[in-house]
Amino acid sequence: DIRISSFLFSDVSGMKVLSNHTMTEVQYEIDCLHKTKKTTVIKAATCTEKGQKKWECTVCGATGTETIAATGHHYDDGIVTKLPTYTEKGIKTFTCTNCGKSYTEDIPVLEYPFIYQTSTDGITITGYTGKESIVTIPDSINGKSVTEISDWAFKGSHFEQINLPKTVKKVGKCVFANCDNLKEIKVDTGNSQYCSDNGILFDKSKKTLIRYPEAKISTAYTIPNTVTSIEQYAFNDCIKLKNITIPNSVKNIGVRAFKNCSSLTDIVIPTSITKLESGVFSYCSSLKNITIPESVKTIDSYAFEYCENLTMMTLPNSITTIKSSIFLYCTGLKSMVIPNSVTSMEKYVFYGCSNLNSVTISKKVAIIDEKTFYNCTALREITIPNSVTKIETNAFENCNKLTDVYYQGTAKQWKAITIVSDNIALTKATIHTEDTITLNKTAVTLGVGQSYTLKAVTDIETSLTWKSSNTAVATVSSNGKISAKSSGTAEITVTSINGQSAKCRVTVQNAPTKVSLNKSALIVGMEENFTFITSVGKDEFMGEITYTSKNTGIVTIDKNGNITTKSIGTSIITAQTYNGKTATCRVTVKKAPSSISINRKQSIMGLGETFYLEGSLPADEAARVLIFSSNHPEIATVTDGGIVMAKSKGTAIISITTYNGQRTSCRVTVRNAPTSLTFNQTELTLKLGKTFYLESKFNDGEYARMVTYNSPNKTVATISGSGVIMAKKVGTVKITGKTYNGKTATCTVTVVP
Repeated sequence: DIRISSFLFSDVSGMKVLSNHTMTEVQYEIDCLHKTKKTTVIKAATCTEKGQKKWECTVCGATGTETIAATGHHYDDGIVTKLPTYTEKGIKTFTCTNCGKSYTEDIPVLEYPFIYQTSTDGITITGYTGKESIVTIPDSINGKSVTEISDWAFKGSHFEQINLPKTVKKVGKCVFANCDNLKEIKVDTGNSQYCSDNGILFDKSKKTLIRYPEAKISTAYTIPNTVTSIEQYAFNDCIKLKNITIPNSVKNIGVRAFKNCSSLTDIVIPTSITKLESGVFSYCSSLKNITIPESVKTIDSYAFEYCENLTMMTLPNSITTIKSSIFLYCTGLKSMVIPNSVTSMEKYVFYGCSNLNSVTISKKVAIIDEKTFYNCTALREITIPNSVTKIETNAFENCNKLTDVYYQGTAKQWKAITIVSDNIALTKATIHTEDTITLNKTAVTLGVGQSYTLKAVTDIETSLTWKSSNTAVATVSSNGKISAKSSGTAEITVTSINGQSAKCRVTVQNAPTKVSLNKSALIVGMEENFTFITSVGKDEFMGEITYTSKNTGIVTIDKNGNITTKSIGTSIITAQTYNGKTATCRVTVKKAPSSISINRKQSIMGLGETFYLEGSLPADEAARVLIFSSNHPEIATVTDGGIVMAKSKGTAIISITTYNGQRTSCRVTVRNAPTSLTFNQTELTLKLGKTFYLESKFNDGEYARMVTYNSPNKTVATISGSGVIMAKKVGTVKITGKTYNGKTATCTVTVVP
């Protein structure tokens, strides 16, 4: 009998009852589950092969073997064993950490970080999209040579070095503008057009300095004496440079060449320079001293704008014109003497020079232009020569500290100066003149019934006596008011208490009986300018004209007859004389031109030949005037009316431009005038009703755009302006062709049934 503890049968799934025993004496045969084993590895498994282990049951002692599964490869994350390039794939190698077996994968070729255009001549780089600190432009992209870098291509890029290949033949303007991290520009030594020296870009001969890198760490630089030209924007934003030496070999300094060299303190212009281009030293905020030689004849606009530390400057006597905005916002400038070589000063010359307190103007200047001294809030005194005839609008606006004007002429001359609006500070200042009494007018013309008040200026006495030499023509009151009585002349005299006097000649003309405008109907485009001119009858005086617009929402008009368009539509402009006579003009405002068409895009002409070029606009658009121009008037000229004349052999572009810049053009090729004219047939037989093209021929290099054809018997055969003969009636006729310069040819045409 077997005594079995109950805990041994917690799992009886392996037991079976023996059938040859009674239920009261059950014997069990127990099958061992071999759940507890002791194992020994006989053969270890590898990545690719199975292994084997032996086991022995610790309960029943049974033994056996089991298969160990192959482990399989366990590859690492891979290592780049060959870097990809722009032309070749890279390789990444993966290795099993157990057995060392490896495999590889391709890494795609790199995408070029450039924006570029492809043409038959090669690749043009137009932009850069990468973030590398060192950029190398390849010799070729997709099998085509990189031959050009376009204007502004790398503007605002942040790389520190760029390498240009030998294939580049053209570097455009301002390629490296605002590259504020750029320290070095390198050029392949095999390049035939460009080179670099110490990281600075030159042309191959080193005669042109093209670009100095913005972030180059040097504070001083001496330009090589091989250089004859400094390219525009060459040193733009080179904020670290404090000193730049320009050799006498340099003959040209480009537009804004040194713009925003904000650390530059001193500069000497060599005597080889004759012109300082626009904005050449603009925004050089630390510039204190600049030496300009007598060789310089012209200083262009904005040359020193925002040079805030420039306190004074001596302009050479070689300068003839002070261009616009030269000293714009030079807030450190305190005084200025304009040399007597200067004959004109343009707009905004000292605009915003808030510390300027004293100015002497050249004795040859005739006009003080618009906003010349605008916001010169510290200006206290100015010397104005008697050559000045006009002071434009806003010339002295906000010059509120201006107290003294020293005018180098008489009070009479001063009053003759035209001072346009918004010059209150000037009119409030004390005017120091070279005489004691003067009148604001030396001659006045009035119409019968008009009045005018003369103004006298005297530094001696305020008590004045007024007198008219002919009171039947004009009377004058005690305060200088003239009243026109009848046609004729009179002399008005003002006399001070000590006998000093001034005179004004008054001419009185008949009052207007009618008034006319230079246009009775006018069609203009939006924002187009036009000035109305009025006239009155012979021997009549027009006087001041009052202009009005019936519909100011369509067009307005100022006191000088200048219209301003406001919207599309129609309005009536009225001009009225002082005595109520009126004239009107119907003004139609259409859309501004959005395009312009031309009657031919190209033409071939012979020397001395002319033809008519015509521009046209869409029906709902208008331009009062079309502007014709030629880029080579020595080859072909064009009149204001569009008549083109061939002047010499060559090619010219004739352009038609609207007031708002819409443009079209015709390419004109000029050849020699014909020395002879021949036809493709001299004798011709045509059946009735048939046609034939009679072609005109010229010697090589000769041409006539138009040949005039004539058939003396149009009942037999006609010929069109283009040379097409039409057989009309049986018979014979001799057709003649003639060029503009008189060369002729004939063709005898026989018409048969």
